[in-house]
Amino acid sequence: MPTAAVGLYFDFEYLTTITGGAAKVITSVGTELLIGSISILDGSQVMTNYVGNGSTHVAVSSNGTTTGGILGGTVRFTCLSATRWLVEGVLTGSGTIATPFATS
Repeated sequence: MPTAAVGLYFDFEYLTTITGGAAKVITSVGTELLIGSISILDGSQVMTNYVGNGSTHVAVSSNGTTTGGILGGTVRFTCLSATRWLVEGVLTGSGTIATPFATS
């Protein structure tokens, strides 16, 4: 992500399923932190919500299975301040679902 600027936002849409590696969005510095939530729908149609903790989370990483990244997902990052990005999203995953929020 670029340096935080209040009101700036970015939408990420999964137009194809990730089949290798991961798609990762990370803040420009470790003092810009993520708050908000991402919901992941699994193959059994169970929705699990994950929350950016605002103290250590600086990235969202989707691997195409357990942390989302299947065709049709969407995530928005909105800059609230010089140190906070609000994350809102709905992803689809498979297998044992896990948080897409990361500390690096």
